[in-house]
Amino acid sequence: MLLQAGARQRVAVIVNENARGVRQRVIDDLSGLVPPRDLYVSSNLDHSRQIAAKVVERAYDTVLFGGGDGTFVQCLSDVAAEARRRDQALPSVGVLRLGTGNALADCLGASRPTLEGLERDLGRARRAGRAKQLELLEVDGKLTPFAGCGLDAQILDDFDKLGKAIDRVAGPLAAAIGAGPRYALTVGLRSTPRF
Repeated sequence: MLLQAGARQRVAVIVNENARGVRQRVIDDLSGLVPPRDLYVSSNLDHSRQIAAKVVERAYDTVLFGGGDGTFVQCLSDVAAEARRRDQALPSVGVLRLGTGNALADCLGASRPTLEGLERDLGRARRAGRAKQLELLEVDGKLTPFAGCGLDAQILDDFDKLGKAIDRVAGPLAAAIGAGPRYALTVGLRSTPRF
């Protein structure tokens, strides 16, 4: 597709409210920079899939994922699956530096998560221009720029399983237990005893 210089892209922003860098201030900043119809705040995996369906249906040119590397992988995989299901092209994608793991944010040159940084990243996404190509792997049905197969993979699997148990047991209070405490509980209660 050839883009005309100066053309403005329609940009959706999907933010993982469970990501380390996503605080109410960040959501408020984004609300001032992004029209309400284009800002999506995801709270769980089911919600992510629902948002992906809306994003693909609305045919955005670009989608920015706000969170870390895990948010990027999950949201991109959800958007790609929905685009395939509808036989539509995948939009351009990018990240906002709001997570614990920010390898992609580093690779793609995302700004610091200040109001000015968010504004700069949104401005770049809205301007038509040359995009970086990022080769991805497909692992267990998810698109990812990298994959682990050792200790890190086991801990992530334990994190997922313990997180589901916490969500099941804690019910509505589960949202108060963020990623940091969940990770510490995973390592202390599940991964370390196994190793």
